[in-house]
Amino acid sequence: TSYLDDQKGLGYWPNVMRHVEPGTIVIIELGPNDKSHTKDENGKFSPEMFKANLLTMYNDIRNAGGEVVFAGVSVDANKFVDGKIYLENAWTCELNHYKEEFAELVGADYITCEQALADFYNEEVVRLGSTENVVGYYFRDSRYMLGDHDGENGITYSFEGITPENVYTEGNFEEKVDKNGNKLGYAYDATHTNIRGAEVVAQKFYEAIVASDSILKAYTK
Repeated sequence: TSYLDDQKGLGYWPNVMRHVEPGTIVIIELGPNDKSHTKDENGKFSPEMFKANLLTMYNDIRNAGGEVVFAGVSVDANKFVDGKIYLENAWTCELNHYKEEFAELVGADYITCEQALADFYNEEVVRLGSTENVVGYYFRDSRYMLGDHDGENGITYSFEGITPENVYTEGNFEEKVDKNGNKLGYAYDATHTNIRGAEVVAQKFYEAIVASDSILKAYTK
């Protein structure tokens, strides 16, 4: 993964390791970008390289006295089939399989909430009227990012509902900027969540921790 590359990753991994000491719990969740950057000499995704990267991270943390929890919290909403998200069609599904397989191999915890997220989004298709509106409502989309960036309160987000003004129409929306020229979002992005989507992911991951036997469960209420 580029996260381990000092050039592409800008030293991210060393910055993480500076904070790891005996008893530290590190949650590792690698998503689509890791799949696109973990390629063999033929330019294809390499499961072997991906697992080797996981092993590097795992060994670094364990050697520093830390604990590792592998997580799966990424649902790719680019591929709705018949109005539903099916995890087996998601770009991230293969990565989740390898993470779970690796966690079992080294005896580490693996916590996933992908199915719960997919179920939630599928229920929202009915409420919001279309798969496109689910993407616009929970993922990074300029149709639901309103207002100016004032430097104190940040960007104002409006999630009050689907209206004729912001309902999805293909080609209708372009990337928007605020008065300072800061980008507010993308016209269509079905991988990265907005604030509303992030809150849903956090809640589903918390519920998955509570339902698990993970070392993280001791820190829940």
